[in-house]
Amino acid sequence: MAVPWLPLIPHEMNDVELVWERIRDGILHLTDTFSPANRSIPQTLRPPWFDPELPRLLRRRNRTWQAFRATGAGYDLYWRIQNEFTELKRSKRWNFEEQLAQERLLNVSLVV
Repeated sequence: MAVPWLPLIPHEMNDVELVWERIRDGILHLTDTFSPANRSIPQTLRPPWFDPELPRLLRRRNRTWQAFRATGAGYDLYWRIQNEFTELKRSKRWNFEEQLAQERLLNVSLVV
């Protein structure tokens, strides 16, 4: 989008600070208008079995790892959370794939 800067800056303005404030305000206005307020990962990039519980546990695991790296304590807590995350992830994936297999068998038997 082209922005006509000359109408924003009156010709009689000789103060560089005032000109800069006008330009900055124009850029901030355009940024607020056309930029997204937050960045999020689209749901389509996540596996379908990756429900909200898994990212929550993943964040907890990562925070625990950062705390361990900063303090040197809490390694066993990190591994406990890591194991919990891995087990939960595997079980959710296995349940999802089992459900898909059952639906497929049901659909095949309906077609035949």
